[in-house]
Amino acid sequence: MKHLIVLLLICLPFASASAQHLSGFKMDIAPLPVLVNSPADDYAPVINASGTMLYLTSYRDQDSRGEADLFVSSLETSGLTTAVNAGDPFNTAGNDGAITFSADGTIAVFASDGREDGLGDTDLYMIRYSGEKIIEVTNLGPAVNSEYWDSQPTLTADGMTLYF
Repeated sequence: MKHLIVLLLICLPFASASAQHLSGFKMDIAPLPVLVNSPADDYAPVINASGTMLYLTSYRDQDSRGEADLFVSSLETSGLTTAVNAGDPFNTAGNDGAITFSADGTIAVFASDGREDGLGDTDLYMIRYSGEKIIEVTNLGPAVNSEYWDSQPTLTADGMTLYF
């Protein structure tokens, strides 16, 4: 724990300096349209590698399969479409969500619980794509997943490192 505190103390001035540097840029922050947002908790938005879909995790009641589900909205020239349940293989009766994509679009990693092959409370699963078609969904196994809640994945741009 002492190492973590020291690391945070060492990194804090750099994060602060970076934030101060960015303060000179004009930024407009606005909520996404109601077609995407809901009155429920909506969070962890991610755009897929091709820039055509916006995925988000939501606790909305309408069209939900379980507790939290992944929802998806298409990014079209006219704007975002209504977010709909992403369906199979993403969503189950449990908590599902928090997805990340490799920069080349061939891999996605998402969190899910309550699956037959689950190792713990919530596990990370990898999807392999061929174009837009899903060809394989696998649990990342005990080298990654624990008996606890393993979630909020992020892949590095080269797809070689997974943070969660």
